[in-house]
Amino acid sequence: MSIFSEGQEMFIDPLYPYANSPTSPMMDVGMHILIVGLEIAALIVVYRKTKTGPHR
Repeated sequence: MSIFSEGQEMFIDPLYPYANSPTSPMMDVGMHILIVGLEIAALIVVYRKTKTGPHR
């Protein structure tokens, strides 16, 4: 669920840059893209580990 909320914030936060972040709107979008990318990568890793089953 964090991926979805962060994805929404990626489009909403740059509309109100001074209320949400002290950085520029482009830097704010870049940070959100980085966070969403890390969360998607973590989701893929967890999904792959659960598909392979327990390692014995």
